[in-house]
Amino acid sequence: MQEVRVKDVKVYYEGFLAVNGVSFSLPQGKHLALIGPSGCGKTSLLKAIAGLLPFEGEIVRPEGPLGYMPQKGVLLPWFTLLKNLEIPLLIKGVAEKEAQEKVLELLPQFGLKGFENNFPSALSGGMYQRAALLRTLLTGADLLLLDEPFGAVDALNRRKLWLYLEEMRSSYHFSTIMVTHDVEEAVFLSDIIVIMHNYPGELKEIIKVDLPHPRTIQTISSDKFSSIVEYVLEKIIEENI
Repeated sequence: MQEVRVKDVKVYYEGFLAVNGVSFSLPQGKHLALIGPSGCGKTSLLKAIAGLLPFEGEIVRPEGPLGYMPQKGVLLPWFTLLKNLEIPLLIKGVAEKEAQEKVLELLPQFGLKGFENNFPSALSGGMYQRAALLRTLLTGADLLLLDEPFGAVDALNRRKLWLYLEEMRSSYHFSTIMVTHDVEEAVFLSDIIVIMHNYPGELKEIIKVDLPHPRTIQTISSDKFSSIVEYVLEKIIEENI
């Protein structure tokens, strides 16, 4: 798997310039957060990396399929939760019985046990997001693009999912690029934080998060974690002063 490279990228959305000349690189197996105020082009940049928006400049990413989770998950409304979650496994050629067993094994970790026969319309917003994240993880892709994956999840389950995503990364060594507005989330889940600002969105600063993996609940209570969170917050808040 090769690294991700974004060089002098300009992204256009509905004919308007949304991102203006952003550059960064992400080594294989590492994790990056895009953070900044609303309207600075984070989602547009993520969509360009996914190949969903036109752009100028250079974007290099791993060949083959990637996992993409939009802000609003796209579970198929005519399939049950179980059938929705089987899809990425079936596409990879996994037998249906094996796919079903794998999904049922993972449901408790995402707080979804007992809901496998429910349709998406019967799920709460938080449950829907957790299901969409699980389906993205089940793609087994080398690169996952996550657009505010925990935005509709309550605080307790959000931190549980941080820990589970960290565990999955340690086991499967995929890379992630994640859009978030939560600074603690960005610090906990990333090796690199890209702070964006202005409209059209520009690069303000790239911050390396020097915290060891695997990260745990104890990571959040450490002085180093708090120091990085404070620094990132200062950089974002000074935009509005």
